[in-house]
Amino acid sequence: MAVGTVNMLGVSLGGESVLNADLIDQLKQADKSVMIKPLEDQLAKLYKKQEDQTKLTEYLSTFFDIVEGFSEDLTYMKRNVAVSGDAVGITANDGVDVQSFSIKVTQLAQNSVVQSQKYENQNSIFSETSGRLEIKQGSSTLSIDVHAGMTLSELRDEINNRSDGKITATILNTGGESPYSLVIRANSDGTENALEFRQFDSGGNEIVTDSNDGGYSADAVLINLETVQDAQNAKFLYNNIEIERSSNSVSDLISGVTIDLKKTAQDAESPIQVSIGRDLSVLSGSLQKLTDAYNTLIGFLNEITKYNSETGASGSFLGDSRINAIKNEINKIFFGKNEDQNSIADINRPLKNAKGEVTNVLYAFNLSENGTLSFDQSVFDYTAGLNPDMIERLFRGYSDVTPSFTVGSQMTTLSGEISDLTINGVSIENVTFDAGKSVSDNLISVLNAINNISVQTGVSAKLGGGGTSLILTGITGGEFTVGGGDASAVGLKAGSYKGTESTRDGLFVNLDALGEKLNGILSESTMKLVKDELNTKEKNLTEGLQKVLDRLNAKYELMTTQFASYNAIISRYQSSFNSVQMLIDQAAAKQS
Repeated sequence: MAVGTVNMLGVSLGGESVLNADLIDQLKQADKSVMIKPLEDQLAKLYKKQEDQTKLTEYLSTFFDIVEGFSEDLTYMKRNVAVSGDAVGITANDGVDVQSFSIKVTQLAQNSVVQSQKYENQNSIFSETSGRLEIKQGSSTLSIDVHAGMTLSELRDEINNRSDGKITATILNTGGESPYSLVIRANSDGTENALEFRQFDSGGNEIVTDSNDGGYSADAVLINLETVQDAQNAKFLYNNIEIERSSNSVSDLISGVTIDLKKTAQDAESPIQVSIGRDLSVLSGSLQKLTDAYNTLIGFLNEITKYNSETGASGSFLGDSRINAIKNEINKIFFGKNEDQNSIADINRPLKNAKGEVTNVLYAFNLSENGTLSFDQSVFDYTAGLNPDMIERLFRGYSDVTPSFTVGSQMTTLSGEISDLTINGVSIENVTFDAGKSVSDNLISVLNAINNISVQTGVSAKLGGGGTSLILTGITGGEFTVGGGDASAVGLKAGSYKGTESTRDGLFVNLDALGEKLNGILSESTMKLVKDELNTKEKNLTEGLQKVLDRLNAKYELMTTQFASYNAIISRYQSSFNSVQMLIDQAAAKQS
């Protein structure tokens, strides 16, 4: 009967390999699945968590930047301008008063322009004699010495180099046999910038004009100059009030508003109507950005904290109370109530039927069942257009001040005189009551005496109670005092009176606390702790994984060495077995 063969690392047993390299790899893979795979899975989850933490930090930063913008004044101070025609251009700075007015341009401002006689070329000599040319503009005078044989281009350069940019001289080629002419113009419009020219001979004597044609005497003039355009001021009607300015650009009529006059109107033409209003497009655009940032942030927060009960899949931050707290803070912005019990989710547009009954309400913000927020700009624009102040108060907050005041008792009779009454320590001059006058008339005497010193006291007086009592009000809203023994004689009570101030934080103004939370989340608190925690875990896992790998590698390097030793031993046995096998085979052959 034949006996099977054995092979271990070269020795066979029944024709199958036993102690070979494949066996070592299989054993090593089995160890890895038990010792390495769990660590690798943990690292993979950790890397995903670190990736999610980085994304969350970016989304939080974007969201915070947008929220922070709602506390800035410029968000609410943008202005738009509507102009009914093209005769004027209007520029309104942010924050100017909302207003409407009319403009009708009757005359545009223009500058002085003079032109010389014509010459053959730019270097033609314009004067055969010496003298002086003076150009007066306002309170300044430019004096130019003219020498015999001076050229046109020399005079041009002298004017340009010495006029400090107020006057410009150019040489124009106007065509014809002698085409070149010197043109001198004022660089600013208006009569205050008009140019006046005087010429003097070499002896300092003024060259007078010829009485016949109004020009300079031909035999004595240094250069012939002719007025091309007279300087004039701009004139226009502002709300039917006549206004005159030296420039066509008017910025000193309405604070923060520049009016550019472009063309004059016909007499029968209607004035240009100008309306400056609030530009809420910036605000509504910011709200849309905020909505988008909210959806991105909340959607991501939901993704990393979710749990699927059917599959068992979970987000990388499932159960992390710190991340859940972020969602709560973000939702407060949209759905939290301020002290007036308002939230931006309450911005709506009631829809009414023909009877004026509210049949439906459209909301600017709507939250879907899956937590996605939507923003209806048309609803917001409608509501903000009806009451822009309300929108600004809602977002920015407000401070309402009730001035300090006191209402005196109603008086039925007044007699004698008042000599001991003080307001903020300032004495009221003697006031004598006239028994023949009414209570109201006598109180007016006290009222006038108080108002006469209101500059010193900061307190004004008026009549109340049908003219039978005094009402004192702090002009600046601050505290004031009433003193003196005669206070009660006019119905007043001695003491201090202080105004009240009601302050409400807007939904996006109270960003100090929110900013600290979000900045803390972004840098110094939650997200930094999460990041540091993840980095520590990554370090520990990486180091642990490397240690396990080192142990496994050492184990299987030793196993490889041991298998090689076993192979040598088995090989010796194999040789002996081969000899025995040969004897067995020979014996079997003889028996057969």
